[in-house]
Amino acid sequence: MFQVIKKNEQLTESMENTISVIIPVYNREDCIRRCIQSIREQSYCELEIIIVDDGSTDKSGVICDQMQKEDTRILVFHQKNQGVSAARNYGIRAASGKYIQFVDSDDTIEKYMCEKLVKRQKETDADIVICGYNLITKGKIEHIEATDSFFANLSCFVDDFAYYLKNFLLHNPWNKLYLREKIKIPFDVNYFAGEDLLFNMEYLCGCTSIAGMRDMMYNYYYMPSDRFKNNGGEIATSIYHALLNFVTQKLNNDSTALMAVYKVYIDDMLYAIRLACKENNLLAIRTMEEKSDFQTAIYASSKCMMKSRVLLCLNTLHLWRLLILYFKIKNCIEE
Repeated sequence: MFQVIKKNEQLTESMENTISVIIPVYNREDCIRRCIQSIREQSYCELEIIIVDDGSTDKSGVICDQMQKEDTRILVFHQKNQGVSAARNYGIRAASGKYIQFVDSDDTIEKYMCEKLVKRQKETDADIVICGYNLITKGKIEHIEATDSFFANLSCFVDDFAYYLKNFLLHNPWNKLYLREKIKIPFDVNYFAGEDLLFNMEYLCGCTSIAGMRDMMYNYYYMPSDRFKNNGGEIATSIYHALLNFVTQKLNNDSTALMAVYKVYIDDMLYAIRLACKENNLLAIRTMEEKSDFQTAIYASSKCMMKSRVLLCLNTLHLWRLLILYFKIKNCIEE
């Protein structure tokens, strides 16, 4: 059990409407000031801005300390480099507000984000509020909308689950408003990819209601990374089981939701195989090929997904080397 509320702490009346905004920082001297400034300029003033410097070796920590002197709402903590999950967990433990919100150090938020999230939570009394976001890639902006829906119980969420999963509205912590008292399980520090979705699935399993907001209030600056580079198959499988558990227990094993989970798992495994091809790690590829969960997902979705049919055919004919060759060629072309 993750102890969030500090020993002998009581939620004072003055903190009843406060959002504790947690920013994990590691070597972001080029953009951290922009990030923090977007939070300082929020129309909603009842903020506790918690910055956790995760052992930065550039000037990020210095910039954060300077900005702390400019705004009494800012609290800066420095720790040895332990990863983004440890930094977020530190922020949660240090938080005093009723609400928790996460912002990544290379992103920004729209001026009315905090105000609108709190307003929506108070209107619905939801355990979590999920909004849309702007996906910014090399200057191009893609608007990802959530839905203006209220799900009075988790079983009602079944109709929108596939859409939220497909559009990465569930994966990340930064387009959400959480209730601090309901965070029971921390971010898993053993994972360096997929930990966000695992955290959200744990949180959602403890929720009674969910509120959505169409508004796109978070600006996510996407940077390509070798996600799942290490232990990709294990990470993808852990995410798969978390999603499968949620669909089975909370969404009554809905077939459409299951197909969405299978698709995410297959895509993640293929991505992990592609990275293993890039590293010429044939043992990792063989391990992923033979995973029973992977084979089950392929078989279960083969009637609905063309990708699964192809993979099923490759598996049946023992032609996985064709897939490996395809990824190797693709990697060479992109390099």
